[in-house]
Amino acid sequence: MIRKLLFRNPRRLLLVVLLIASSSYLYFSLTLSCLAPEQNKILELSELVSLQPLDLEKKSATPAPLATRKRTAVIIIAPMRSGSTFVGEIFNQHPDAFYVFEPFWALENYANKTYDITSDRKLTFLKGISSCKFEEIRDIMRFYLTTKGMGVMKTCKAMENMCARYRNQTKGKITLAQRCPIPSSSLPSVLKSTCEGKQFTAIKTIRMEDLTLLQPLTQDSELDFKIIQLVRDPRGVIASRIALSRKNISLLSTLNTKVDRNEARDLCDRMVRNAQPYKHGASWLRGRYALVRYEDVGLQPFDMMNKFYNFIGVTPEKNISDWIKTHTKTAKKKRDRNDPFGTIKDPVQACNQWRLKLTFDETKLIQSQCKEAMSMFGYKYVISAKQMRNRSVELYDTRTSMVL
Repeated sequence: MIRKLLFRNPRRLLLVVLLIASSSYLYFSLTLSCLAPEQNKILELSELVSLQPLDLEKKSATPAPLATRKRTAVIIIAPMRSGSTFVGEIFNQHPDAFYVFEPFWALENYANKTYDITSDRKLTFLKGISSCKFEEIRDIMRFYLTTKGMGVMKTCKAMENMCARYRNQTKGKITLAQRCPIPSSSLPSVLKSTCEGKQFTAIKTIRMEDLTLLQPLTQDSELDFKIIQLVRDPRGVIASRIALSRKNISLLSTLNTKVDRNEARDLCDRMVRNAQPYKHGASWLRGRYALVRYEDVGLQPFDMMNKFYNFIGVTPEKNISDWIKTHTKTAKKKRDRNDPFGTIKDPVQACNQWRLKLTFDETKLIQSQCKEAMSMFGYKYVISAKQMRNRSVELYDTRTSMVL
C-alpha cells in the first residue's frame, strides 16, 4: 500500500529519500564527534609509552617483535678487606640470584697460574657469567667449581645447589672430584639453565683494579649491567689487612705486618681513580653506577639493602632481612668471632676496630697518604690519640653514600 502511494507520487518519494539521507548524515556526524576525543586520548597515551611518535601514514603489515628482555647483572668491586663479602651476601641470600664469588680467582690460578690475564680475557669471562653464556669459558668454570681454593662450596648458593644435584650422595668427606661432578660436555648447558632460571646475576670481586674496563659491559645491548663501587675508611682497611697478615693468611700476595706508606697510597689512589669517571660525568655510568661506603652498609643495613635492590630493579625477599638480623651482631661462637672472613659482626665494632688496633703515628701516616680519598668519601681526620680512642667522637660524615 505504502509502496504504491510512493511510486504514484514522485514528489513524495523524493521527499522521503531526502529525509532518510539527512537522518543518516546526522547519525554518522554525531558518532564521529563522540569518537574523536577517545581517538585523541589513544594518541596521547601512545606518545607516552612509545620511544618514537606514532606515524599514522606508515602502517606495518606485521606487528613489531617484542623487545628482548635484557639480563640484569650487578658487580661489586672493592679493595681487599673493604666489606665486599658482606655486601655480596646481601645479594647471595636472594633466592632468585645467580651469585658468583671472586670469579677472577679462577682466571688467575687456572693452569698453574700460567694463564695470560688480559683485559679482553677478563671481559670475555665477565660477559659469559653475566649473560649466562658459558661455552667459551667452560674450562675456567670447571676449574672454579672443582678446585678447593675459592670454589662454590657454601659460597655461591645457586651453583652449590646445582652441583649438589649431581654429586654422589655418599657418606663421609666429599673429594674434589665429587665437588661438582657435572660432565664436561653438559656443563655449559647446565650452567646456562641454572643462570637463566634466576632473575639476576651478582658478582663480587676484589680483583678489578680499573673500573673503566667495565665500560663495554654497560653498553652491551644484551645486558642491564650495574656497578657498585664499595669503599671503606682506609684506616680500617689497612688495620684489617695487618691483622690478616699476622695470622699468616693472605689471598692476594704477601701483606704487610705494619703500616706501609706505599700500600696506603696505592689503596687510596685506587679508590679515587675508580670514582673519577662518575665524578666527571661519564655518560656510560649514568644510571649504572653506585658508590657505597662500607660504614653505611654496616650502620644502616636494612636501608642500604633496599637501596641495593632498588638500584638493580629487583624486589628484596624477607629472608634477606632475616639474614641481616642474624649477621649484624656479635657472633656467639668463638670460632665465628675469630673467623677473618666471617660475616657475623657487630657493625659499630667493625667500623671502629681500627681505632684500637692502630697507633696514632700509624694512623697519621695513613691519613697523610689518603687526603683526597678521605675528603672525597667523607672520612674525618683524627688529630690526637685521645680523640682516636674516644668512640663517642663520630668520624664519618652522615650523608647518603649511594650515588644514583
